[in-house]
Amino acid sequence: MQSSENKRQFFGIGHFPGRFQVSATTERFRPSPGPILASNILGIEVFPFLEIIPTNLLLTPNMRYTLRIQGGPQKETTDFQVFSQNEIKFDIQDSEIASIDQHRDVTAHKVGDTTLFYKVVQIGSASNSVIISQRTVKIRVRLVTDIEIPYNHNRQIFQGSIIKLNGVLKFGEEYFNHGVAPISYNWNSTAQNVLLVQIPNRSDLPSGSSTGVLHQTKKIRDATRGGIYTFHTALNSSSVYSQANGVGESEVQLDLAIEYPVTYYYEKNWFSTRITVRTTQELTVNVPQYINTHKQTHQYLLPPHAYNKLQMNREAHLKLGYSMQSVYDYASGDYQYKESATPIIALENDEGIRTFDKVGKVTVIIEENQAFSDQVVMLNV
Repeated sequence: MQSSENKRQFFGIGHFPGRFQVSATTERFRPSPGPILASNILGIEVFPFLEIIPTNLLLTPNMRYTLRIQGGPQKETTDFQVFSQNEIKFDIQDSEIASIDQHRDVTAHKVGDTTLFYKVVQIGSASNSVIISQRTVKIRVRLVTDIEIPYNHNRQIFQGSIIKLNGVLKFGEEYFNHGVAPISYNWNSTAQNVLLVQIPNRSDLPSGSSTGVLHQTKKIRDATRGGIYTFHTALNSSSVYSQANGVGESEVQLDLAIEYPVTYYYEKNWFSTRITVRTTQELTVNVPQYINTHKQTHQYLLPPHAYNKLQMNREAHLKLGYSMQSVYDYASGDYQYKESATPIIALENDEGIRTFDKVGKVTVIIEENQAFSDQVVMLNV
């Protein structure tokens, strides 16, 4: 705390999050005796800067998206009643285009642009409120023009691997935010013996066990054909997992139907896309029986959103080496490899390699019990 020249005004700077008590007293060392005067206790809350994620939303009518909050006042209880109450308040400029509820769910209603305002308000007396900070989120509501299964054009994976396929909505070349909407999905693989499409149990993902196929039918208007038709779905989910069971080629097709408000009764709402997936032999590394003074390096190209089982002829231990993420450098206008702060892959039980949504280079060291006989696997994701 720092005082001003008149000793009556004080300026505080918050350094660490938390709740603090502040009071003002007269100086203790005075020429004349007398009681020390003290003010009432003031409660101060220091909190990180409030951020809402994402800062831009692209939604389609009838879609709902939940905003995430970072920072801001904390919902902690305290025994002291002297702390002022800080609240996060939301408001949307045009509620006909989109609205928000007390759970931070933004719902799109009609095509257009609007702005969401969020602010931290300090509540004092009934007639005195102070805005501590205020930010905005841009909201665009558009109709879907296309769908896509990203990162999967002419994809090639190893036999025994599991890949995650995501169906995303597009407006032009932009992806919509992944919200909740009245959408029906249907996934199909033309060669189930090569690539089995399923919705597995997440806890059993490495083994590829399935929770079953969801067969449903629903009457949905198709604006292109100008009537109401039956939409058949086998896997009604925006994401599925596909297991490569054999060597060969399979086409994966995604059909999708959106239920728009009555205002957009004649707008296109049925979409379809397909990809080709090729599977090759298993990801196999031969660990030598005898000591070799030179490390052997194996290089493989792995897709994102996949689980790859590593086949080895000897019992060994997997250890992660360095990770270099491929990021776009705006200064040079090109992609460069930089050290990754978050995982590009994860090793599971010395038998599997899981990739996420990041692109980069990773080294995996295969450690055997013999000294100097490590194998090095170079993985490009």
